[in-house]
Amino acid sequence: MPVNQLHLMHPPDECRTYAAIAVANGLKQAIATNVAAQSYSAATLDGGLANPGPAVFVLPMTVSVTTSAMAATYNTTDPIVFTGTNPDGDAATVSLMLLAAGGGETIVATTGLLTVTTIDVPAQLGGAGTFTFGVRDIMPGSKAAIVQFVAEADGDVLVGWVNGHTDTVTVAKDMPETQLVDTIFGTAATTALPLRVKFDRG
Repeated sequence: MPVNQLHLMHPPDECRTYAAIAVANGLKQAIATNVAAQSYSAATLDGGLANPGPAVFVLPMTVSVTTSAMAATYNTTDPIVFTGTNPDGDAATVSLMLLAAGGGETIVATTGLLTVTTIDVPAQLGGAGTFTFGVRDIMPGSKAAIVQFVAEADGDVLVGWVNGHTDTVTVAKDMPETQLVDTIFGTAATTALPLRVKFDRG
């Protein structure tokens, strides 16, 4: 049975509370750029969602890289590659390409990973910049359906669907919002935190 029909049959079977959805350094704490290629795994994945790696998420998350501002420092030709598993549990990679050689940006994946085992960073143009690696959005993919969320404070939740449509849902504290969504975004538009996310697995 398709996952998007499960919530019609029984209450959500699992719940996860997110104090924050986006965690910019959730995979790796701030690290200086390096003019040699670097690979981070196991103990060098020292962010709060790994420490040590691999990072294993309850629901798949989109990964992110944030750069500090530093002129002519970052490689905008070769991708940063995150290796782990996709929502189906199969081996997968996500590649993020930096856009600004001068940094000061955050790049976010458009698909979720269930685990992250390794981050491979190509050689950079200089060593005076700083990377942080983390996660931003909840994006379960085909193996789970977000069916309800409950905020522990009044505010907004930015949600989205696979067709590209998004909506900002205004919620009241402790009032369940029941609707099937494909993504909960961890951008500044989501202010209703902590957020309890209820979901069914396929």
